[in-house]
Amino acid sequence: MDFSFMTSNTHKIIAHIIMCLLIGSAALTAQEREQMAERDFPNLISFESNLIAGDSIAVRVDIAFRVRYDFFVFTHQFGEPANSFTASGELGVEVLDSNDTPVTRDIKTIHLQSETADAALLKNDYYQGNTTFLLLPGKYKLIYHVDDKQSERHFRDDHRTLFVPSFNEKSIARSSLIFVNPLTQSEPNSQFTLLNLGSGTHFGKNTGILISVAGKDSTAAIHYEIVRMRNEEQEKSFAQNDTLLHYTFFANTGVALRYDSAHTISYLLEPHAGTGWVYGILHTEQLPQGHYSLKIHFEGRDTATVWHPFTVRWLDMPASLTNLDFAVEAMRYITTDSEYDHLQSGNRKARIEAFEDFWKRRDPTPETAYNEMMAEYFRRVDYVAAAFRTLKEEDGVLTDRGKVYILNGAPSNIERFLQPNSVPKEIWTYSSLQKKFYFEDPSRQGNYKLVLAEKK
Repeated sequence: MDFSFMTSNTHKIIAHIIMCLLIGSAALTAQEREQMAERDFPNLISFESNLIAGDSIAVRVDIAFRVRYDFFVFTHQFGEPANSFTASGELGVEVLDSNDTPVTRDIKTIHLQSETADAALLKNDYYQGNTTFLLLPGKYKLIYHVDDKQSERHFRDDHRTLFVPSFNEKSIARSSLIFVNPLTQSEPNSQFTLLNLGSGTHFGKNTGILISVAGKDSTAAIHYEIVRMRNEEQEKSFAQNDTLLHYTFFANTGVALRYDSAHTISYLLEPHAGTGWVYGILHTEQLPQGHYSLKIHFEGRDTATVWHPFTVRWLDMPASLTNLDFAVEAMRYITTDSEYDHLQSGNRKARIEAFEDFWKRRDPTPETAYNEMMAEYFRRVDYVAAAFRTLKEEDGVLTDRGKVYILNGAPSNIERFLQPNSVPKEIWTYSSLQKKFYFEDPSRQGNYKLVLAEKK
């Protein structure tokens, strides 16, 4: 478990936890700013390149892209249904050679629809697509851009270098390593959905891999090793150095791209003489967030080794987990006095270790890096921090309603009483817990106080 906590200039939540983090980012160290960028920015927009040997010297380059919906501004058009919003934009990919001479490009027009314009809800959806080029072996520069037509928001990345190898008939590996969603028992074994996370994998989940190989008997055994990249050094943080078990070899097959609406991209297996594809699963569910390097080694009549850098990302990580001080403060409702003091004592490294140890002891699935109990707790913290903030208390976590929500979750029913000549009241009912909580706001400024907790 690794959260790479960051420090903020303030412990209060001003408008929202995210805004607090952005305001405080100027005081971060260079390493912490890099961690913030790695955690947040690639989750908004990402590109990845998959290289596949062609029938000639030219190599097929499939570039997949992924843009989160909240990059765009969604608007409602007059005459359309109330829950109909649209956004439009443009995405471009340009390829330059080693002399910065343009080689090829592709521009795509984006049209999106949504039932909401709420940025918090738009974060849960992605626009995905792809473009394909045929390139000769060599070194290239890639330029990506994304524009929103309803605003001046613009993204541009012109620092990507692409090395196109020369796949030859003697090569065992006939493609780069491709990350896909692991197949389920109900899914056909001829269609593989791309993860498309910018060479990333999902935190707390296993990862499917696809790679093209030559020759029917070239894959007698496949070994892999994962090395963690940290502090500018190679550091093995997990003992994954095993044989790839339960892999499947598809002989005489190629792959074709399938674009499924604007949400998923898949590779379909199709007949292709002389080439095969290997599918297997990596046990990445046990890896903390961070940067890694994967080495795949093939043994058979010939041998080959393929390296692939990747990043483990928690796409929907609660924002409160990016601030150690705030995260610890939000745990006051579930800690003893001695536990709370321990979490606040010592240097930064000691506090992070104490925090991780606290939640490890309460992890319902210790065999994975993902802690469901901790994730749910801090999702509630994120919600109440903004939902229950008042002029008197800027941090909704410290309010009575915030405490009840954090400890019990969302109520099954809320009754509100707002009468001109009486104190505003709320009654929260938890049917499954057989509990009721009564709140009153004598100041009439949103400062609801718990006046009664009732258990049936």
